[in-house]
Amino acid sequence: MTDNALLSTLRKLQPAKLKAYTSDDDVRDVAIPGGRKKWSQVIAALSARSWAYVVLLDKSGAELGTVTNTDPATEVEDLAPGGRATKELQHAERIVELVLKSNREVLSWRDSETKALLAAQGAVVGEMTKGMKALSEVWADQAEVAADVASNAAEAAAGGGQLQQLIEAAPVILQLLPTLKAMLAGPAEASPPNGHSKRKE
Repeated sequence: MTDNALLSTLRKLQPAKLKAYTSDDDVRDVAIPGGRKKWSQVIAALSARSWAYVVLLDKSGAELGTVTNTDPATEVEDLAPGGRATKELQHAERIVELVLKSNREVLSWRDSETKALLAAQGAVVGEMTKGMKALSEVWADQAEVAADVASNAAEAAAGGGQLQQLIEAAPVILQLLPTLKAMLAGPAEASPPNGHSKRKE
């Protein structure tokens, strides 16, 4: 009823501004907006906060009229056990509890996943370390074999020089071989005439 009476008075008096008073005589100014629905906006602004009566003023600040709020005061929410507010509070607490429980489960799952991932990474690093150690041992063996091959090659190169000298001296030795053979055999005996051997007397 108050809204209808206020709207009718606003349209009739066309105030420039309003002053809203509470039951404790606290006052607040309410501006008048422009536009076609300005009175509906004024009523919405007044209804946003409790008020006991409104004074309508013109541009000079002169009072045009007063409207008293005859609507009953807003009902105080029942906070006693079993009341609607208590039930809503319990419902909100239940929702918060479920959210917190879900967050704890998610964090626990992520912690388990993180531990498993770290364990897998540790195993991979361990295998890589073993592989690198084995590879180092192979490289050391290869280096030792390479050193032995180099040493054998050097020795073979030294022996090959002596063999080359023998090969180069072989033609000369072959040429001297008959002479050496004759010298070792001594002088040949003279053969008797007619091919008969000389008899001993």
